[in-house]
Amino acid sequence: MNHIRTEIVTARKPVQCWGCCRVFPKGTRIEKCTWAIDGRVRTSAWCATCRRMLVLLEDFLDPVDGYDFGCMVEDPRDGFADVMYETEFWPS
Repeated sequence: MNHIRTEIVTARKPVQCWGCCRVFPKGTRIEKCTWAIDGRVRTSAWCATCRRMLVLLEDFLDPVDGYDFGCMVEDPRDGFADVMYETEFWPS
């Protein structure tokens, strides 16, 4: 997986955040990430809340293999959410 570029853009159509799965309306400012994975170019959109959470948790995460869709709202018994609980970022 190779990172190509990250940029803040204004959505031209409704866009779904990769982290929380929420759909944001046209005109929302989002972070667009572009990657090359297995010879294919892929993009993901991240809302400001999920990007902030990734920044807060960067010392605990290893993004080498990327993040799963919905990683910010996955089952609390899974690994990524455990980090949120351990850092007391996620309210109980």
